[in-house]
Amino acid sequence: MRHFITQSIFHLILLLFSMLPFADSNAQAAKKKSKKVAAAEADDRAPAPQPTARSVGFTDPTTGMKFVNLSGGCFQMGDNFGDGDGDEKPVHEVCVSDFAIGKYEVTQGEYKRIIGSNPSHFSLCGDNCPVEKVSCNDVQDFINKLNSQSGRNYRLPTEAEWEYAARSGGKREKYSGGDNVNAVSWYGSNSGAETHPVGQKQANGLGIYDMSGNVWEWAKDWKGDYSSGSQQNPQGPSSGSNRVIRGGSWYNVARHMRAAYRYNFSPDDRRNHLGFRLASPVQPDLKPSEVQTTPVAITPKRVAEEAPVQAESLFASRMAKLESARDVSRSSTVPDLTPKVQSPLQSTTVTQHPPGASGLTKLEERYRREFEKDIAEGDTRFLNSDDFLFGSFLRRFESAVYGVWRYPREAALRGIEGITPVRMTFNKRGEITNIKQLESSGARILDEEVFRTLRAIGPVGGFPKGYDKEEFHLIVFFQYGGSRRALR
Repeated sequence: MRHFITQSIFHLILLLFSMLPFADSNAQAAKKKSKKVAAAEADDRAPAPQPTARSVGFTDPTTGMKFVNLSGGCFQMGDNFGDGDGDEKPVHEVCVSDFAIGKYEVTQGEYKRIIGSNPSHFSLCGDNCPVEKVSCNDVQDFINKLNSQSGRNYRLPTEAEWEYAARSGGKREKYSGGDNVNAVSWYGSNSGAETHPVGQKQANGLGIYDMSGNVWEWAKDWKGDYSSGSQQNPQGPSSGSNRVIRGGSWYNVARHMRAAYRYNFSPDDRRNHLGFRLASPVQPDLKPSEVQTTPVAITPKRVAEEAPVQAESLFASRMAKLESARDVSRSSTVPDLTPKVQSPLQSTTVTQHPPGASGLTKLEERYRREFEKDIAEGDTRFLNSDDFLFGSFLRRFESAVYGVWRYPREAALRGIEGITPVRMTFNKRGEITNIKQLESSGARILDEEVFRTLRAIGPVGGFPKGYDKEEFHLIVFFQYGGSRRALR
């Protein structure tokens, strides 16, 4: 009996050992199956593949600005999270073609390289900080000058392109780069009430920085309502009063950092939270040594249609040829552009003055006599005054003017010259509150450019210590001649 029990136990142990490989095999199979199921479930939860950068991108040879090339695609534009404002609805399908967009916001250093001055309130932040206090009109001047120098076709992104790029190629992202606002943006709660150098926060999925926060960014579109239907490369309304801005800024709350959030300002608004980034057609990378430098023929048609010129340098060679071919009597070849009706610009007389030094000196002497009493009272000065008290103020004004003032290309090509004397009134913040044209240059095209310039510049800084009056008056002569401009 004892032998039988011992034998039975022995056979039972053998049986158990023989089953172990099958148990291990079944466990491994179950484990593999569990992994496959989990992977399948993860695939179901994962978002559909989204477009990514078309290529690494390119660097602008003129400024060094970096761009990311994007493949076009379709996405659901607007409030995808249900927490947006009314103008973010309805959510609608938008498809955009391939384009390139700036990897960073345009910096102060890049802006100075093209314009020659820095309008930024936070100028002490440095050349690598975003430029701000630029109006949409200022941005267009920058673009025109950059295109003229680089031979490329930069522009502002459309609102649809901006949102597509901000959301990493149209992904369902709350902020540009994800759902963590602190990781991707400088805004009211973490900025310390100032801008910061570009590229310090986390990039989005396409390697683009600061599309949420730091500074608002101008878009190309006029502000309008969304369409409910599918759209291909929408351009926004054909006209309007305000331009769209996107992205939020250093002083805004978190909800304004959302990629779908929309706001708008007048095209001539300048604020210390308003900046921009550029877009363009996709480009291969181009090194500075490969830039086309061969001169091309400059014709009135080419200048008018292909190269909106902002600086006088482009006309120098053309004007030299015009000068050599021009008759001795300049007046017989210059078309009369003086309006036959009273110009809406304020003026007391319409006189064509020779733009030479003698003509300008005589004109200045006349106005010094006319405003002798105001000059004696201390609230009126001429730009060329050797003035210790207002010297810094006058130089800031002069720098601001040269940043935006240009010789109209039509006038330069036709040899139209003249002097536009203007009397301006400034308030204590250095803002121009009144502009009076003392007389016309004789060509409306020149006079209107002066007014455009003065409306475009922002505050030039407060009055110096020791000047306690509420207003300050400045008389300036805007001189056009020989394809050049000069202030006096």
